[in-house]
Amino acid sequence: MKITASEVNKLRQATGAGMMDCKKALVEAEGDFDKAVEGLRKKGQKVAANRADRDSSEGAVLAKVNDDKTKGIIVSLNCETDFVAKNDSYLSLATALTDLALDCDSLEGFLASEFQGMTVAEKLTEQTGVIGEKIEIGGFEILTAPFVGSYIHAGNKIATLVGLSSAIDNASEVSKNVAMQAAAMNPIALNEEGVDASVIEKEIEIAKDQLRQEGKPEAMLDNIAKGKIKRFFKDNTLVNQDYIKDSAISVAAYIKSVNADLKVTGFKRAAFSNEAGAGSASIAHSAVKTKYSASEGLVALLEPFIDTVVICTMTALVIVIFNFGGAFQYGGEGAVMIDGVAYEGAGITSLAFAQYIPYSNVFLTIAVVLFAVSTMISWSYYGFQGWAYLFGRTKKMEYAYKLLFCVFVVIGSAASLGSVIGFSDAMIFAMMVPNMVGLVLLAPKVKEELNKYLKVIKGK
Repeated sequence: MKITASEVNKLRQATGAGMMDCKKALVEAEGDFDKAVEGLRKKGQKVAANRADRDSSEGAVLAKVNDDKTKGIIVSLNCETDFVAKNDSYLSLATALTDLALDCDSLEGFLASEFQGMTVAEKLTEQTGVIGEKIEIGGFEILTAPFVGSYIHAGNKIATLVGLSSAIDNASEVSKNVAMQAAAMNPIALNEEGVDASVIEKEIEIAKDQLRQEGKPEAMLDNIAKGKIKRFFKDNTLVNQDYIKDSAISVAAYIKSVNADLKVTGFKRAAFSNEAGAGSASIAHSAVKTKYSASEGLVALLEPFIDTVVICTMTALVIVIFNFGGAFQYGGEGAVMIDGVAYEGAGITSLAFAQYIPYSNVFLTIAVVLFAVSTMISWSYYGFQGWAYLFGRTKKMEYAYKLLFCVFVVIGSAASLGSVIGFSDAMIFAMMVPNMVGLVLLAPKVKEELNKYLKVIKGK
């Protein structure tokens, strides 16, 4: 049976599926529109089942407040890749779902709500089939207050809600300022009362252990630990934090400067994170023996430039040119479909290069293998340096580390890719924290070394 372009377009507009998927669904349904829609839904169910163990750590998080400014909602629509998260149609879906969520009082009620002729849960399954990635609601937060303000950070990776005790004239500006504070400083609670007792207990024990290592008398530990807990509250509770626009005052003091009777009644925050910029390369460069450390720093700057700006851009251009003739369509069970087969990442790159450069697939295979092996070697070195620092540089500790490393290689090979990526992202993020602290504390030393190196260059 002949399927017209208008019929295909109608199905595409209704479902968001690709043109080829829509045409195929209509052919299989013998032109019956409703059956074609049902076919696409079943495809989504199949894809969702196949990708159930995938890690949906990317996406868009949005916040919205009702017209009365008394209720706010945060919805995190999760997917697998940043490529999908930045797509306009994906963001439109996230926006529409957030608008709907504003009228709901729970995640369960939201998922059961009617949306475009089906429930939200069914829509997510349908879009999983359309996009070819696991799509799910990763976060659902509600905040009510006499006045609620919101803030969404650029890129839709962080969203916050802040509640105020009254709707004063400039409540919108005040709530936005505090919401930006919550987005930037990631407090764990509104105030001291909001911090879980187990967290406080753990922090006290950590403080006492540190004091014991410093040789402080046992009788003094409780009093000194209380002082450290006060500092913990100051750094980690919203109203006690230094105000980001004026570090001389706290957030609570800023609120009182606006209105003596005004208070922050609550906040909600949701965010995505990734490993980009964690700074693992700095470890390798720091191990280099050089007379002028700034020279190695300048060399290190070339690494992200060549890798990210040059190589990644050139690769992207090859893929874009490859698709000028419609080589692939978006959607399916993988990232893209090429000749009816799903391809992701390296597979797409290999096909794109092979189109223009003979035997490039061989070169890319070798490059990927070398990248994998070199990554294992470099990370084993990084790990051993940390291990040796903690447990000493003895043969016994060296063999213990190597055995542990090999065990984790086997575990990583057997585990799902999502679990491996999730674990590595968490560990890299944990490594980033001391790196960033070190950058701040050593900034004067970096400046001194750079000036010394530049002086030597000018002298030659």
